[in-house]
Amino acid sequence: MRFKCNIGFSWSETNQLAGASCVIHDEQGQVMMHCRECFSQASSLFLAKVKIWDWALESMMSLRVENFTFASTSTDLIKALNELKEWPAFLEHLTGLLDHVNDQPTWDIIFEFPKCNKGAALISQSVVNELRLQSYVSQGAPSLLHGFS
Repeated sequence: MRFKCNIGFSWSETNQLAGASCVIHDEQGQVMMHCRECFSQASSLFLAKVKIWDWALESMMSLRVENFTFASTSTDLIKALNELKEWPAFLEHLTGLLDHVNDQPTWDIIFEFPKCNKGAALISQSVVNELRLQSYVSQGAPSLLHGFS
């Protein structure tokens, strides 16, 4: 069985705060679980994205599920992870992410259009917009995800 993990992110430059989320679906698109995390001292959008991806990859590693497709709207990181030779300036920041990905040959990383990643985006935005700073992991989908991926 293959699972999909939609990664959501949001960032506040003013508060140097980043919100992260993962929404995990099965092959039929059923939401199996979701989680949220907050990162303080996120001094730039790029560094916030690196922290969020590191958290998402480590979180999925802890589930010990091998077949994952990670989907996100962060094209810069996806391109860098898939074509690192063309992004040498990112190497220092992406080494940890590459270690996670290279250790998992059944993981894929793809771009997701924003409308298809709306559910994950809403959860991560709740950190920045509503200051919901409590991290959590929960089975199924929260009510705000009904109708979203």
